Amino acid sequence: GGFNSLMLAARAPPALKAVVSLAATEDMFYKDVHFMYGIPHFDEYILSMDAENALPRTPDYNLDSAWLADRFEQRPWTAVYLSESGDSKFWREHSPMHHYSEVSVPLLMVTGLYDLYKDFALKVYEGVSLRREKKEKERGRGKSPMMKVIVGPYDHAFPDDSVYGPNFNARAEMARWFHAHLTNNQTMIAQIEKEPDVSLFVRGAPSTS
Repeated sequence: GGFNSLMLAARAPPALKAVVSLAATEDMFYKDVHFMYGIPHFDEYILSMDAENALPRTPDYNLDSAWLADRFEQRPWTAVYLSESGDSKFWREHSPMHHYSEVSVPLLMVTGLYDLYKDFALKVYEGVSLRREKKEKERGRGKSPMMKVIVGPYDHAFPDDSVYGPNFNARAEMARWFHAHLTNNQTMIAQIEKEPDVSLFVRGAPSTS
């Protein structure tokens, strides 16, 4: 969901009022699981995507002609990724870093220091701010949207459920974010706006005394 959220923020459909992104990436080629830092990567997750794509469709799971077409007439995702072994248009179309100037909705990002995608939130925060400011100077518009970043000692999971900690109720924070912006609650929005743009949770060093 984190990846789709960032892509949706870049497309900015009129009905979109706010976005939350957890454990995502700004660069689909170099910083995702297919070509990690440009090196082809395979694991059970990547192979499982082709297997799951072969499942019959919900909600009825019919073994009909549509399922046969999905199963035997579609090119496996793995083959598609391998054919795009460079930082090409294929990856850039879906990499938020190439669309920062189009992001215009309030954006809350949560990332864990023990996750592969540990730096995406700060990269997106910086990139959107700089691109929007440049756009504003050039065209007289483009003010950066409200963005908040939460970084902490978490793995590839909600901070509520992470193996590492300390944990906190991130789902409640996300619900507050959506409630404020989807209902246009100006009191809540003003309160959130006053809070730090970046919140960093760190573990304290053990006392030696």
